[in-house]
Amino acid sequence: MLFKICTFAFAILAFLSISQESAAFTKCPIEDIYNDVTSFCVNEDRNGITYKAKTKGKMEPVGCLSDALSPAWFIMKIEEDGDLELEISHSSGHDVDFACWGPFEGKTKIDVLKRIKENPDLLHDPGNTKTYPRENMVDCSYDYSKPVEYCQIPNAKRDEWYLVVITNYTLISGDIRFVKSSGSATTNCDIIVDASSPSPFCEGETIRFFVGTTLKGSKYHWTGPDGFQSNLKEPLIPNAKLSNAGTYYLQVEHDGNTSPLIAVDVEVKQKKHTDTTVTINLGESFKFGSQRLYSQGIYFDTLAASTGCDSTVRLNLIVNNEIKVSNTGPYCEGEAVRITAENLPGKISSLIWEGPAGFSSKSVSPTVNNAKPQNSGTYTCFLNVNNQKVKAGETEVVVLSSPNIKVHEKIPVDSFFTFEDTTIKTPGTYTFKLTAENGCDSTISLVLTPEYHELIPSSFLTPNNDGVNDTWFITNIDKVPAPTVSLYDRTGKIVRVIEEYNNANGWDGKDINGNPLPSSDYWYIIDIEGFDKIYTGHVTLLR
Repeated sequence: MLFKICTFAFAILAFLSISQESAAFTKCPIEDIYNDVTSFCVNEDRNGITYKAKTKGKMEPVGCLSDALSPAWFIMKIEEDGDLELEISHSSGHDVDFACWGPFEGKTKIDVLKRIKENPDLLHDPGNTKTYPRENMVDCSYDYSKPVEYCQIPNAKRDEWYLVVITNYTLISGDIRFVKSSGSATTNCDIIVDASSPSPFCEGETIRFFVGTTLKGSKYHWTGPDGFQSNLKEPLIPNAKLSNAGTYYLQVEHDGNTSPLIAVDVEVKQKKHTDTTVTINLGESFKFGSQRLYSQGIYFDTLAASTGCDSTVRLNLIVNNEIKVSNTGPYCEGEAVRITAENLPGKISSLIWEGPAGFSSKSVSPTVNNAKPQNSGTYTCFLNVNNQKVKAGETEVVVLSSPNIKVHEKIPVDSFFTFEDTTIKTPGTYTFKLTAENGCDSTISLVLTPEYHELIPSSFLTPNNDGVNDTWFITNIDKVPAPTVSLYDRTGKIVRVIEEYNNANGWDGKDINGNPLPSSDYWYIIDIEGFDKIYTGHVTLLR
């Protein structure tokens, strides 16, 4: 986390002259209260907390620090009363110095810092002309012989705030580490927030953020490049663009406390997309990545990048082809289909034809004998080029139907039937040739059967032995040959079959076993030998 450290506008006191009057601050040394001061805490259940040591900047002398190089400002809030000793160290074991002010009162960190900004003399004693400014100063040390400094805060009280400045005298990069070394006092960790992102991302990926444990009810305020804003704890940015790269800032609010701005750097790496067109002759090949291409089409390849964001290449491969594939159709059913391939290149090991109905051939001009309509469709010619199947062309074949049609008709008894200007008086089978407009003639077989009288089944029967409708009566049933009557109940179960049905032995309302059937509707099928028509319907049995 980076911090902008403002330059202190301290009035330099005359260190050796006790008569010189010190001037008060005219400007707060903390220029940006939101960004320049980082919250921290140290409790028994923590191994300490670290922040990047500053390596730039300088402020005028303050407290016991006459050489205040690379200053960084920190603030903490007391949770439980007691004495507190802070251990302050540099991760590389180099010299660090500090000055600590307090206590300050305020409900929130911002309340405290605003008060200091409005009253800069809180960090300065205008009446003290013998020493460095020490108003509200608790402890200060510049012992360069020791790589570890100890800040003593006696009798700290709950909800008090303490301000600490850490200087990095050696200007060596590393981490500044805070650890509670002793004392019964504890600090409030509610104001500490950690945020990060698994950057870098590739273009098109989803940018993700992670936030450490925070208290329930916290509010989140994210800002970032390309106008980004979000109030989610861990927002997502789908389909990342280069414009999404940069520094994102998070500020967390909880119970009146506001965290410092937490900076999270995000890198978005570019993915390149390249379109290219290549032309080859049929029978040649083109090396594309790990592929050897022979056929025309669109191909894609992914190129690994050292950045981890692979690039995509789109290839439009054009194949010059002078082969002509054709057929002599359309064809009539039963004729021979002939297809040909012309202008074949010389360096071809073999040729393969594929077509409808499982057709295949290696002939230059294959033939399909006794063609049928199912032989219609696309016939494709492939060349064998270096054991690669390369499409050379295709042709559409049409096979027209020349059907042999059988037609069944009735001829009335003692009458005649007319077909294609031919009068026929006798039942039998007759053959006719029909000329089609497409040139594919058809054959019609006319089957004439005698037309018998129409059957008229009664709609009900009442088998009560009163001599009326005791059996099911079917008008004209005696005038047709070998009628078979099948009867079914409502469930579709067959209840009676009567062959050679006539009204004299008609159905009397009994089942196959001779048992009377209950009153209901029953379905019938009347089948007549040599008669295409089948009569169906239902009859009502009443008792």
